[in-house]
Amino acid sequence: MPEHELDTPADMRPALDRLREELDGERSQVDPSSVALTAVRKTAYRKAMVRYGIPGVAAAVSLFLFLAATVIVPEVKRFIAPPPPVVVRTFDVHCLEPRQVAELLRPYMPRPENPRWQAEAFDVFAAPQGVNAVTVRAPVELIRRVPSLIEDFESRFGASCKKP
Repeated sequence: MPEHELDTPADMRPALDRLREELDGERSQVDPSSVALTAVRKTAYRKAMVRYGIPGVAAAVSLFLFLAATVIVPEVKRFIAPPPPVVVRTFDVHCLEPRQVAELLRPYMPRPENPRWQAEAFDVFAAPQGVNAVTVRAPVELIRRVPSLIEDFESRFGASCKKP
């Protein structure tokens, strides 16, 4: 008795006999024990897929949902968010040249976070020659900080200047 027949299910032999009867007693060219062994291997493969494949797919779906919740959703929210309110305001400059203050303030200007906000270019403009002022176009939060920034710049860089 071959060793692999011990691995075959008990109900395989009757199923093969019924199949042989349906085929009018014709004998198969394939050994019935190899058919049974193939069936056992396929069953083992299916069980392995159920045991490892389904949890693997579940883990992949969970990872995707986690990434969607932590990365994709905030990016989508940022993309569809309306632009911040923009304010244009002119500030007096006492000690420094308006061009110098504009250059010092420019790094504080935020970059638009959303491609749709390109019309909302934030910038600082120096007033024409003879006018000691800078015009700032920026979100409200930054406009509130500009007076203290200008005062800080003038106290650091224009120490010899006396404000009127």
